[in-house]
Amino acid sequence: MDEPPHFNELCRQVGCVVLQAQLIESTLAAYLATSLRLEKSEAMTQVQAALEQFMRVITVRLETMKIVRGLPGLGI
Repeated sequence: MDEPPHFNELCRQVGCVVLQAQLIESTLAAYLATSLRLEKSEAMTQVQAALEQFMRVITVRLETMKIVRGLPGLGI
């Protein structure tokens, strides 16, 4: 079977397109992986901030209880 005259050029162009598509695909995969890592890191920061806020509230409540317990009775 004889190849058409432009067959080799067509194969080269298709090969270039396939390589470019693979490059785009791998770049997109790397971007998505990085994006997920950043989102996870961001989510962990938000969780950590919420936990720290909760711990502050608990500390304030405990200190308030100490102060209230240390007050003299009203004698009513």
